[in-house]
Amino acid sequence: MRGDPYLDAVNAARKYVVSDTLPADPGWNAEVLRGGAAALADLRRRPGRPLVKYGTTRLTRALLEHGLIDEFQFSVLPVRVGAGRHLFADLDGPAPPLTLTGTRALRSGMVVLTYSVGTTSVGTTSVGTTSAGASSGGPTGQASVRRR
Repeated sequence: MRGDPYLDAVNAARKYVVSDTLPADPGWNAEVLRGGAAALADLRRRPGRPLVKYGTTRLTRALLEHGLIDEFQFSVLPVRVGAGRHLFADLDGPAPPLTLTGTRALRSGMVVLTYSVGTTSVGTTSVGTTSAGASSGGPTGQASVRRR
C-alpha cells in the first residue's frame, strides 16, 4: 500500500532479517544476517541509528540471554485475545530487571509502555494521538537495541 506516510517509511527503512534459511538477497529491502544473536551483536557494533525489533520470538529470548536488548516498548490494546506465549517463559535464568521509563496513552485506547532493561531510571508520561498501524488486539512489543 503506497501513500500512507507510516507504511511508506517502514517500507523504505533498511531491514535486517536473522535467518539461516533465506537466500543472501531475499529480493526486498533487507540484509540477511546468519548466526542468530552473534550476528546481531556484530550489527550492533556498526555505526548508525538504534535498531528496532518487532514482535516477541525465540530471537527476542536469545537477544535477552546475550544482553543485547536495551529497551522494550509494549503496546497494550484494549482487546481480549486469549492465550499466547509468555515473553520470559523460556529464558535460561531469571527475567531481566525492567524499569518503567515512560508511558503514552493514545486516543485509540492503546497504551505504550517503555521499559529499560537492567536500569533503575525514572521516566515520563505523555498523552499522544492515534497510532498508525494499531492492530487487532493484545499486547504487542518491540525491542530496541542501541548501537555501541
